[in-house]
Amino acid sequence: MPKELDYMEYSTDALAQAAYVTNATEAIISNADIDNEDMADITDWTDSDSGTGVSTQETFDGKSCMKLLSGGTAGGVANRNQDIGAFGTRTVFSFNAYFETLGVTGDNDFYFTANNGTNYFYCIFASDGLVIYDGATWNEIGTNLVVSDVWQEWTFDCNWTTQRAEVYLDGVLKASNVDFSYAQPTTDGLIRFMQNGATTVNGLTYIDWFKAGTTTAINPNFQYLQSYSESTIKTQGSYALKAVAAITDSLNKTLTRTIT
Repeated sequence: MPKELDYMEYSTDALAQAAYVTNATEAIISNADIDNEDMADITDWTDSDSGTGVSTQETFDGKSCMKLLSGGTAGGVANRNQDIGAFGTRTVFSFNAYFETLGVTGDNDFYFTANNGTNYFYCIFASDGLVIYDGATWNEIGTNLVVSDVWQEWTFDCNWTTQRAEVYLDGVLKASNVDFSYAQPTTDGLIRFMQNGATTVNGLTYIDWFKAGTTTAINPNFQYLQSYSESTIKTQGSYALKAVAAITDSLNKTLTRTIT
């Protein structure tokens, strides 16, 4: 006689996701066990603005943000830094950025830096791409990864022993073994966000949140193929299996369940 294998009856999303596994790559983010900043208050960051540059706490696009504006005079710099404590052999940095006004590298660009007391992790975001300094050369990561007027989540997994990093954009690996061997002693644990306005004016970037940790975690904001349970569409039983795939990074991904 016929045997019912599965009515897709999962009363919660969690049960559906546990039953139907995916081969989709899990998105990566810092586990934030060192620092977790929501930018609702930035008074714990040192204000090092210069010229007409100004860094403030603002609400933008419905988010609490650090706003960095280079100002109306060329040469202005918006600059905030913080000592978050000594780094170990590995630090994973993540932040959500909205680059509203960026120029090319060296002009109206945006900097993120971190130092372990001996070496800098030093990267620049500009309209012509993301570059990371290896102590001698600015090397572009990918091709034109930096996009203005959209939110982008960046993660940098830094190994201070090898002085190599992995770079993730929106949870997806974009580059491995990136050399950041820039010897520059300063405070161990010092991080910096800086909007530069070298020759033009009003460079503008918003930072929604910042995380620093000792390892990676799964990024809940980017799940490229997920199964859900819903009661609105079904042909049998009380629930139906619903699969949702992101437009990007979901090609050839599958949901599977082993029937015992």
